[in-house]
Amino acid sequence: MITKNDRLPRTYKFTVETLYFIDALAKLEKRSNTNLLELLVEMQARENSIKASDKELNKFLNELNETRNNNKK
Repeated sequence: MITKNDRLPRTYKFTVETLYFIDALAKLEKRSNTNLLELLVEMQARENSIKASDKELNKFLNELNETRNNNKK
């Protein structure tokens, strides 16, 4: 039976490529969240028969992103 005392401490060594990969995944996740948010806004607008041009929608989403970024600080 393995007990806590039997475990050896673990060390992790990452290569530069691995760190770039982790960074790329983090950026992709942020973009995916933005895409999901844009999709939800668009679906809600369609459901409520709200019509907006792409320019208006982009302006709204940019303002929303700025608000979220300010709230994170």
